[in-house]
Amino acid sequence: MKKPLLLLLFTMLVALAAWYAGCAPRPFGSQPLPALGPACGTHCGTERWRVKTLSDPDRDCVSLTPVDATVEELAALPQPPRRPSAGRVRPVECTVYRVEGLLGGWDTFMKLEQDGDDHLVLFGRTNQRVSLIAEIPSPDCDGACRSGFGERFTSARAALESGVQRPNPNDLPILVRVTGVGFFDYLHHQTGVAPNGFELHPVLSIEFLPFATLAR
Repeated sequence: MKKPLLLLLFTMLVALAAWYAGCAPRPFGSQPLPALGPACGTHCGTERWRVKTLSDPDRDCVSLTPVDATVEELAALPQPPRRPSAGRVRPVECTVYRVEGLLGGWDTFMKLEQDGDDHLVLFGRTNQRVSLIAEIPSPDCDGACRSGFGERFTSARAALESGVQRPNPNDLPILVRVTGVGFFDYLHHQTGVAPNGFELHPVLSIEFLPFATLAR
């Protein structure tokens, strides 16, 4: 009788640990998110908009401690069976990722979506056939405006604008380090979309690194 009881207790402890890992607001020591402000800004987007702008009811699960990952790894994550309209897909959408990739396109080439975001396409450093999208919301848009991250969005957008204007006379690949929250978008023929719909959305910061030299 003792063995079945011990097995039951062990199973319950494992289930409890899994529940806590998925539902705990933040890991100990993680920087807390800024508080949500009052409703503000103009209407910019609709589909999963609060998740995209860190203004959703599930936002407290997001840890701001970045996890290093590659474009190739993130584009290979399994697609979730569902994407809640106002909730997050755990653990991916509760994780901030820091990714180094090749900037293959940015907002001036991606005007099909009129949601106010700055859109980027990042290609893998190892496999340039793999790409994903990263988006920086406008702090003037609803959701982004009240998220408490308006200053970060403003700084990231300014860094993007400044970085793409760097002189590049030899037309070398542009290497960037982008930090943003994991997000699964619906697939709707976006330019540069990952096969699983993974994005960095919203982007919290972008750094322009020395121009890359690719092996031939």
